[in-house]
Amino acid sequence: MKDISLHILDIVENSVKAGAGTVTLEFSWNGTVFSLCISDDGPGFPDSIKDNPADPFKTTRKERKVGLGLPLLKDSAEQTGGRLRIGTGEKGGVKIEADFDMGHIDSKPIGDLADLMTTCIAAWPQMNWIVKLGDEGEILNTADIRSELGEIDLGNREIRNCLSKQLNADFKPLNDWVDRITPSI
Repeated sequence: MKDISLHILDIVENSVKAGAGTVTLEFSWNGTVFSLCISDDGPGFPDSIKDNPADPFKTTRKERKVGLGLPLLKDSAEQTGGRLRIGTGEKGGVKIEADFDMGHIDSKPIGDLADLMTTCIAAWPQMNWIVKLGDEGEILNTADIRSELGEIDLGNREIRNCLSKQLNADFKPLNDWVDRITPSI
């Protein structure tokens, strides 16, 4: 995967497929380390893979015998001197945490997180999406937005455009940090 946001998309797609109702994404940074935490309220890992969910040969997939999402995320984090932690979320489900040293020569770009969230909301508008960003705390909670909008679908183009614009503004501190730590060529 060419950037971290694509890893995140793969993980949240698994949360959706597993039946989660809420997915929480937390992003933070300190020094040159970017950290992410993805948690859901789904059923958690099945017993068949619970002992080592990052093993590519233990998967719940029916269409193929290999699951690469977590192994690739683990590899991307470890290539930078970071790490991957997998556990249970506060409300059950799955909790995945990863750290990346963005100053490391092997680090991948973070990618466009505002676009990632806009894509997730458009693809799965029925889901509750919560995003927390560094010192800002919670910047998005689609349950709150849905209660304000009433019957208007979050997949509506005007709503998506409005959310995209707001998310781009909200992610500016993270993007500014990336610009500061990334050497210019």
